[in-house]
Amino acid sequence: MLRTRAVALLAPLLLCLCAAEPPAEWTSPDGKFKVRFPGTPRESDARTKNRPTKVYSVEGGQFACKVMVTEMPELGTAKEEEREKSLDFSRDALLKSLNGKLVSEKTIRLDNKHPGRELLIETPATKLHWRWRVYCTQADLYEVVIAGRSAEAVKSREAEAFLDSFRLGE
Repeated sequence: MLRTRAVALLAPLLLCLCAAEPPAEWTSPDGKFKVRFPGTPRESDARTKNRPTKVYSVEGGQFACKVMVTEMPELGTAKEEEREKSLDFSRDALLKSLNGKLVSEKTIRLDNKHPGRELLIETPATKLHWRWRVYCTQADLYEVVIAGRSAEAVKSREAEAFLDSFRLGE
């Protein structure tokens, strides 16, 4: 009897959760990329190794989401080997700047074309966990980032959906 009642009470809630729509696709102001942020991103400018970098971020919930775009026009003429070196350099600089520990790294590709890496990083001092995807394209270095207080948060279905939703613009 109690089980039947619990199922009857929970069924509408589960239907609502299952029917919840994913976040709407958001396109960067310059049209360079699209992604499904879980909210309206805040835009800011930064400099990375004297290069202009656009940062788009949404914070709150169980994790923070960020996409960073660094202009690197020299990638347009770079060979695959040079792009891989850029990814190595990005990883090493990131670990140093975060004072982080690399938990895992795997080689990935964006659109079966652009080389990339997925990094899982822990930062013991801040007790944060990071999941970082970085891609080299013809003119830009893209970093798609999730940061959270637990490894489970950055590996969650919602985090995966955000990371997987990243696409280059038309």
